[in-house]
This record gives sequence, structure tokens and C-alpha cells, in this order.
Amino acid sequence: MTKQEENINSVKEILDDEIRGNFESALKKMHSDYSVVWMDHSTQGNIRIKSIKDNDFMDLMKQAYKIKGRNYNIQNIVAGGDVVMVECIEEYNDEKRTYKTPLVLVIIFKDGKIWKSRHYCDRDLSFENIDDINKKIGLVY
Repeated sequence: MTKQEENINSVKEILDDEIRGNFESALKKMHSDYSVVWMDHSTQGNIRIKSIKDNDFMDLMKQAYKIKGRNYNIQNIVAGGDVVMVECIEEYNDEKRTYKTPLVLVIIFKDGKIWKSRHYCDRDLSFENIDDINKKIGLVY
């Protein structure tokens, strides 16, 4: 198995960890200097940067891993060198409806672990019907 294939498998595994709510397993895949930048545009207009060394990082991640019924529908995944890029739709439910948020994840590896990541999304799209939008532009997967 090539390094790129190993990195892709690691990314798929960490997304599965999140779906299952297994934060401890996900941590094993993260480098001790891991940091994430959320480049998410929304009505709140946020860019957030967090490091595994931040005091509130663990609390934020544990909250994220508690969401039940989450799924990642991977549209495209590519790897080169130490970088894996994923285009996906994150899907989750609440009592009222299903939300689908298109995401692009850029994940950088160091020493075989996930070292840096950038998550690009527009959370306002979660409230749109992504399936209908994709059909209109001919992107039915």
C-alpha cells in the first residue's frame, strides 16, 4: 500500500470515528501538534483556528463527536504527497429535519499522523436542499 493510500484510509477512518463518536480512536490518528482551521462562512462569518494544545480543544471535539446519526457522503477524495483532499457532504439530523452541509477538507500528514487540516464550508447551505441543487447543475452522485 502506498503512503497516499494509507493517508486516504486514515482520513476515512477518522471520519468513521466521528460517525461512531469514538473520540479516543480519532486522537490516535492526530499528531501531537495537530491544528485545525475552520474556514466556514455563514451569517455569523466565522474563521476559527484551534490546536490540540488549546485548553478548550478537547471539549469542542468531544461535543462534535456526540452528534448522533452523522454521515459523510464522500464525493471525491485525492491524495498527493502528505496531503489528502476530500469533497464530501456531512449529513446529520435533529428532531425537525436532515441537514446536509457540503465540505472540502484539506488534511496534511506528518510522521504518519494527521497534522494540520482546513475545513471549508458555508454552514448556511445546511438549510438548503443540496440534493435539489446538485440535480439542477447535473451533479447527481
